[in-house]
Amino acid sequence: QSVGTNSSTHQTTTTTTTRRFRLKAERGVHFISLFLKTRLFVGCFVALSSSKRIIIVIVLMGKRSTIAYSSEDFIKKRHKKDDNDTKTDDDKSALKTYYCTCCSNPVLITDCNLFSLPRRRKDGSIILDRTKYVCRLRAKRERDNKTTAIRRDNGKSIEKQTRYYCGDVPVCYECNDESVKLYVLDGALRSFEKARKAGTNGKEKGNTTREVVELLPVPPCIRRGKGGKKLIISVRVIDRQEKCSVMDISAEKVSISATKKADAKESLEREVLEFLSETLKCRVAQLSVLVSDEEDDGVAVTKEIACDVGESMSPETVFRALEKSRAAAAS
Repeated sequence: QSVGTNSSTHQTTTTTTTRRFRLKAERGVHFISLFLKTRLFVGCFVALSSSKRIIIVIVLMGKRSTIAYSSEDFIKKRHKKDDNDTKTDDDKSALKTYYCTCCSNPVLITDCNLFSLPRRRKDGSIILDRTKYVCRLRAKRERDNKTTAIRRDNGKSIEKQTRYYCGDVPVCYECNDESVKLYVLDGALRSFEKARKAGTNGKEKGNTTREVVELLPVPPCIRRGKGGKKLIISVRVIDRQEKCSVMDISAEKVSISATKKADAKESLEREVLEFLSETLKCRVAQLSVLVSDEEDDGVAVTKEIACDVGESMSPETVFRALEKSRAAAAS
């Protein structure tokens, strides 16, 4: 009997508690609706829907308005913000390469437009602030960290410069042991892309193709090998095209289209060598493939082609011939 009495008492207590909770809930809803009618209620309600999404409902004072904001909206907004951040990082990571005016070797890699930076009044050097921009310098410092003393202000002051060289040519310097700022000498570096764009604009102004080609600098992908006897051309071959021609010339590669497939390596190389032989006016026996690498996309093949022409042909001559072929194919 005692067990039965305890169970019945527990049931009665549970029923009473449930009724009290329902009564309080009904009063609470009536209380909220009463204040909503008077438009004087300010509150925030959090509810969990059947799909397990968190929904926040905000009721503002005065003119009543309801804003529903779910957890999925927060995730979408966060992903959108991450995408924008990634895009900004990509823009900042767009690096530009600047080459030596004399030998066309890469000297400076930075993420800014070098020629838009402020210049020094004393000698016209470009001022590159290393705290604001990326600065990867491939020039060699002066031996034994020697400094060059220059008189300034009619001999009233002495300036100490730590110079950087590309070969035997000075290209930039640091002033008075200050490594924060790098001073690029006026005319020491150039950008192939900028010069090419200027040449295109010159053609639009009415210059002939020959005049435009002569104004363009030789890209670094066309250079002399060690010893100076052979010319090296970095070529990017795009297979399975309608005809063999020069598609584009950039600072890194000369893009050439070929009709053969990349799988047929020997026939593809033979086609490219014959095309270059006809374009450069030399024998096929004077051309050879040094390096051949397939790119990740499987569409193009990168090759290093050597031209054993001695001193009879210069990088300028090779570039003019290839650029003329490119212009003819594009027209």
